Amino acid sequence: MAGTEIVLGSASPRRRELFSHLFPRFSVATSSKELEDVKQFSPVEFARENTYFKAKCILKSEGEPFDEEGLLFTFDTVVERDGITLGKPSGIAQAQEMLMSLSGRSHEVHTAYLVMDYAGQMILQGVESTKVWFQPLDENLIEAYISSGDPMDKAGAYGIQSFGGILVKRIEGCFYNVMGLPVSRLYHRLRSETELLDSLAVS
Repeated sequence: MAGTEIVLGSASPRRRELFSHLFPRFSVATSSKELEDVKQFSPVEFARENTYFKAKCILKSEGEPFDEEGLLFTFDTVVERDGITLGKPSGIAQAQEMLMSLSGRSHEVHTAYLVMDYAGQMILQGVESTKVWFQPLDENLIEAYISSGDPMDKAGAYGIQSFGGILVKRIEGCFYNVMGLPVSRLYHRLRSETELLDSLAVS
């Protein structure tokens, strides 16, 4: 698949940075549409279904950028606490509620990934999970973190790679998965299950 057009279906600057470690050249296509009926799925199922939904929306959008050899990568990250899916907070009050519910305890971060060709055929799909333990959080720390603006566009209302890292006590699993793209798992699956190795920056 040398010369295949690679398209990242995400507006996240964090995912763009991580994706560039795998592919030296790629284009970006995004869709503002996401699944809304969270309660219909388990957290893992929701993340998986949302990657497929995002991909189909991008492929159907007008002016989509694919040639006949194009491959689209989509991702979705959710935080799971007690079997409940925590996505991006809708506002300050929900961000406070999420962070308080995670204080002093563990939760799981699931990132689903999907690779689809221009015809809508799925090439690769999977979910990586990481367990995260939070420090006990007081109201002042939560207020300061929310005031930074960092939580508002992130699942579970925190980003481990930025100021939100001070909330985290420890993790079990892939750090980059918590950022939204399981670099190692995706690379090794691409290497073993596809012919994309020639396109990888690290090959």
